[in-house]
Amino acid sequence: MQEVCDIGESIIESEIIKHKNKPWTERVEDYIADLNEKLTLARLAKYINRSSSFISQNFPKEFGMPLKSYILKQKMKRAKDMLENGQSVKQTAFELGFYDEFHFSKKFKIYFGKPPVNYKS
Repeated sequence: MQEVCDIGESIIESEIIKHKNKPWTERVEDYIADLNEKLTLARLAKYINRSSSFISQNFPKEFGMPLKSYILKQKMKRAKDMLENGQSVKQTAFELGFYDEFHFSKKFKIYFGKPPVNYKS
């Protein structure tokens, strides 16, 4: 039984060390979570004090997908929550930085397979 605990502690320790060695990932998550402004690779690079090429090369390794896909995923999750809580399609599109509600609706339908009006409470 002690061996299982040692293995578990070793895994936890290695994950903590891995996480400490890459604090830029937390900063990226925080920045992307604040989707109230137009996100660009250059702004993100400046925010985490890294180069654009560093992000382009390392983001997919750490997050399992390209930056653009991750941003869309986060926006769609947030959009679904906003709509389910009664926010209008137009306001949701505006707050998440889409060109207009039609562009948002198209992206939403591609992502979820249903138009955003189906998620309104």
